[in-house]
Amino acid sequence: MVSKTLQMVILTCVRADEGQHVSFDQIKPADDGGMRWVIPGKVMKNNLEADVPLTATALKLLDDMRELNAQLSGGKETLVFPGESRPGVYGVTQSENTLRKLIQTQMGYDGGDKPKATTHGFRTTFRSWGTLISALLLLTGSEWRNSLNRFAETMTLFAVVCAGIYPILHLGRPWYVYWMFPYPATMGVWPQFRSPLEWDIWAVLTYLTVSLAFWYTGLIPDLAAARDRATRRGWQIFFGITALGWRGSARHWLRWSQAYRLTAALAVPLVVSVHSEVSLLFAVGQIPGWHSTIFPPYFVLGAAFSGFAIVSIIAVALRSWFGLENLVTDDHLDVLGKVLLATGLMTGYGYVFEVFDAVYSGEAHELQTLADRFAGAYAWTYWSAVVFNFIPLQALWLRTVRRSGWMLLLISVSVAIGMWLERYMILVTSLYRDFLVSSWSHFTPTFWDWSTYFGTIGLFLVPFLIAIRLIPMISIFESKELLYEEKEEQQHG
Repeated sequence: MVSKTLQMVILTCVRADEGQHVSFDQIKPADDGGMRWVIPGKVMKNNLEADVPLTATALKLLDDMRELNAQLSGGKETLVFPGESRPGVYGVTQSENTLRKLIQTQMGYDGGDKPKATTHGFRTTFRSWGTLISALLLLTGSEWRNSLNRFAETMTLFAVVCAGIYPILHLGRPWYVYWMFPYPATMGVWPQFRSPLEWDIWAVLTYLTVSLAFWYTGLIPDLAAARDRATRRGWQIFFGITALGWRGSARHWLRWSQAYRLTAALAVPLVVSVHSEVSLLFAVGQIPGWHSTIFPPYFVLGAAFSGFAIVSIIAVALRSWFGLENLVTDDHLDVLGKVLLATGLMTGYGYVFEVFDAVYSGEAHELQTLADRFAGAYAWTYWSAVVFNFIPLQALWLRTVRRSGWMLLLISVSVAIGMWLERYMILVTSLYRDFLVSSWSHFTPTFWDWSTYFGTIGLFLVPFLIAIRLIPMISIFESKELLYEEKEEQQHG
């Protein structure tokens, strides 16, 4: 009987106590023609009734239990998995210890003080299926789990908005930006899809669309929580519309999980392809220092490296300003430091291979550009990028440094400065001495160059700070779920 209860818990992804209290009168028809299990609120952790869709395997188990109960109690027992009040007599709810005893004696027991497996561990595994996707999204600057994912996604979204400004500015005549879209023009003017500018605007729009879908999908349960807590009518209407009628039923959670995994799966290859496409804006040209096949992985790794640095800066800042030490813990900082170190080492490999690629080509202009970067007029940008990116980074080998918020902040700021210098170096050292000697000249940023740059920073910070004010920057439902799981695992050994 106990093994059947455990099977039900695994098939329906519920908690052990919910599985022990299931009765036949809770099994009801579903709207889609199937069957559902209506769990009463009194046994749920939030005292809210829940609907659990039942698979064919779960229904077969219920049919088997009806036959078994008919034999044991003549069909009078309403509990699906009754416990024994005394040997051979059924009719009570199973004890919580029975499932734990089954786990300890039949699987996972190593002879020590604690079992390797717990009943609740089965349910925990259902949440871990998305861990790989979350990790991949994090490595591409888009997604982290629980305490870090929300503001990392928000940061990505507004950064893409800022990036979308530049293809428009680069046109020279931004009021004609609509020419870049294939609308039915009577004059027969169509976009030139062989132009890197055209690639850029479509890459940004695609990136923005999928990032917005991923960010918004993950936000829906928390928008519903904000709707329920809002006291002003205006906010109730706003959050009610944006929550899309979310009620937190099992069907809603199922559909939400499917949509969230789908957008995450789309975002992973998209982020890699978009940064590769951005690198091709350089690589397809014949400019010395740009025309290289190493650029796609080089730019992807660089984007992950700088993205982690910015996420670390924001994480430490929000943690300090809003007292979030219990949510953004030292363990989170430790993981951020490890991944920042790993992406930094991979980016460093790109630096080394870029030098090898230029030397191995033997092309005179490539060698000249390399020499300019090492000892030319802009050598300071190259060596400053190397120092800022990789020298302070080595401190992250130490665990105490990784778990120190201020040390991680200083290293991340250094990386952000170094990556900006790297982009400056890539652009300027290749353009100030190209194939045409008569066009050689030193670049000096003007007032309008700096104004555009700082204006972009303002364009990022304003909506990001507004978002911090209006929406939860740490996922409420995921944090509550993890806290409950940790408490339950501690109680159950």
